[in-house]
Amino acid sequence: MAKLSTYEVAFRNAGLDAQTALLAGGSVKLYDAGGVHLATGLLGTPACAAAVAGVATANAIASGIGLATGNAARADLCDAGGTVRTTGTVGTADTNIVMNSVAIQVGADVPFTALTLTAPETGA
Repeated sequence: MAKLSTYEVAFRNAGLDAQTALLAGGSVKLYDAGGVHLATGLLGTPACAAAVAGVATANAIASGIGLATGNAARADLCDAGGTVRTTGTVGTADTNIVMNSVAIQVGADVPFTALTLTAPETGA
């Protein structure tokens, strides 16, 4: 029988805060579904505000410039040295990274609307 653990809020918040500290001064790299690198945005220092209720919300992300044309579908969140620390989904709603439009054009400004990381309440 599987064991299910429940994580209380302070534990989830502390874990997220430690994880997002690694992203300070890092980047958000956007890719299409085929893995083509479309754009890179720069994370602030700190990258996120302190987690609340198991959710860490990014501080302002500097806009990127389109490197290729395509629709953003996923993202790599990297530390300042370029190491990928986590990946996430990209869309116009209900995704880790929310953008006004996922359509990226070469040479165009790529603004980021919001980025959140959520710690699960339960785990195996």
